[in-house]
Amino acid sequence: MCGILGVGGDLLARDHNVFFDLLAVSWLRGHDSTGVYSATKNGPGKMLKEICSPTYYLANFKERRQDVLNRWDTTLLLGHTRWATMGLVNKENAHPFYAGPYVGAHNGTLLEGEFWDFKITDSELLFMKMASTRDIVGTLKNLNPMSAFAVSVYEPGTKTLFLSRNTKRPLSFGFCNDRPVFYWASELGALRYILDRNGIDSTICTIPANKLWKIDMSKKFDFENVLEYDVTSPHKPYKIKEEENKSTVWDDIMDQSTNKVHVG
Repeated sequence: MCGILGVGGDLLARDHNVFFDLLAVSWLRGHDSTGVYSATKNGPGKMLKEICSPTYYLANFKERRQDVLNRWDTTLLLGHTRWATMGLVNKENAHPFYAGPYVGAHNGTLLEGEFWDFKITDSELLFMKMASTRDIVGTLKNLNPMSAFAVSVYEPGTKTLFLSRNTKRPLSFGFCNDRPVFYWASELGALRYILDRNGIDSTICTIPANKLWKIDMSKKFDFENVLEYDVTSPHKPYKIKEEENKSTVWDDIMDQSTNKVHVG
């Protein structure tokens, strides 16, 4: 379990506050490491990853955070809090990841052997595959249904954001009703609470399972312009082969019970 979160659009100071609050409450979903990527209207993106909880991240590293979190021309903040499962706990394995043309963060565990490595994460290998194929939709669709994912992927070259999940992981989305700004987070309840806490008049929903939303950030945000793609896997779920003559613990108990010799 990890936390993914972000804000995008014509950001004001209170939208930055929404991001900081979302990052803080995401401690509940992961505190092995914390990372943030920020994009601006014209300049190059910046990233800061640390091996710490999000609350410690927000309270420290002020000089380094200044260039990532507090730029006036920020158009996107993409964050992640890691609960380590695969891969070592170090700064290199903290999300988000640079992978070719993409910056990505992932929540979930992948079962495919091609994504297993002791030193690096299954998440980074997933984004590397997206980069090598230049096919985000196809990469997600090709995963087995038993693999778990929720992802946020940004392509700086085209200023495009991709958000997607399957049935195994949550991902919620909200947008401001009076400004071209949007927000996303793993948990719907957390997103609703933080937006209300910051006085944001918003519409909130859950991103449908096995769908990918594509947002063109080169234009002002309008929810009606969000494109949706199907990423339903055509593969059958992995199954454990049933053994012949398999019995349960209950069967064994019943066998022992019926075979008892009653005396007297």
